[in-house]
Amino acid sequence: MGISDRTQSSTRAQGHKAVGKLRPACAGLPPFEMRGKKVLEVGCSTGIDLTHIAYAEASERCGIDIDVKAIETGRARYPELDLRVARGEAIPFRDGYFDAVLSRIALPYMDIPAALVEFNRVMRPGAYLFASWHDWEGRQTWFLNPAHGLTWKRAADLAYIVAASVAYRLSGRILARPWNGTRETFQFRKHIPLILAAAGFVDVACERSDHHLRSTARKPGGPNQTASPDARVH
Repeated sequence: MGISDRTQSSTRAQGHKAVGKLRPACAGLPPFEMRGKKVLEVGCSTGIDLTHIAYAEASERCGIDIDVKAIETGRARYPELDLRVARGEAIPFRDGYFDAVLSRIALPYMDIPAALVEFNRVMRPGAYLFASWHDWEGRQTWFLNPAHGLTWKRAADLAYIVAASVAYRLSGRILARPWNGTRETFQFRKHIPLILAAAGFVDVACERSDHHLRSTARKPGGPNQTASPDARVH
């Protein structure tokens, strides 16, 4: 399955309420239709991307993020969305609930093996996964940008990211930062299909876009049906 590059320009801060026109929100949209689907975005911030017209015909639009203030803001601005404070490694929905799970630049900050187990768990058979990842080229360019300044703290953090990424590639485990317990890694294009296959996904495709890698995959099985309405966790 290829990845279409439906990129929207202009500001993210306008036109969230108007459903009748194309609203700029998502920098990279999934290449599959959302009509009638139950959609979860992991790392949704305020949920603004879920207000894009591409999701207008989704049957449910849900999002989780660890940023409490962002979720509170999103709930106030977009009451039509189901937004919750939660981690990608502990998703507060029942098994097989979603038809699509999206994660734009959130997985690099997670315990990826644990998060993918959760993604798989809440997806129904045949459901789609769309994810964006950091790659080494993009991270290197960002860290070495003179505008950001390369202080000893940034150098130490870059050393951690490299070590954690290499350790994950070799051992399948992601080390946490010793000073605050958070995680961050970059991936290589050839490694992502292996990561997703190991997590039980099929039909994996990956390509580079700007400074990120973007991948699609599917949970095996079917038929093409959504979970029953009582499958939610309230």
